[in-house]
Amino acid sequence: MPPLKQRIDAERKPGMFLLTGSASLLALPQIADALVGRVGIVTLHPFSQGELEGRRENWLAQAFEGKLPMRTDLGVDDLWARVLRGGYPQATAQPTLA
Repeated sequence: MPPLKQRIDAERKPGMFLLTGSASLLALPQIADALVGRVGIVTLHPFSQGELEGRRENWLAQAFEGKLPMRTDLGVDDLWARVLRGGYPQATAQPTLA
């Protein structure tokens, strides 16, 4: 990370770099020290079922109103396929589970 630290220190512009991955960089002391004050971390959550289907949903408001709709149009096989595929963008873009 030293080259990245040097580049950021030389030219401070928010958004110059986008680092992605599932590792916690701040758990590694040398990297954490190099990135203090230079990094922002965003946790991405998987898509909701409504997002995957391209429909707007407001389930939290519906839950407080006691009106959570139950889906009945999915068969057991389709439901399991969704559970096994997950909701992260790369996984949902795959045509099959294989």
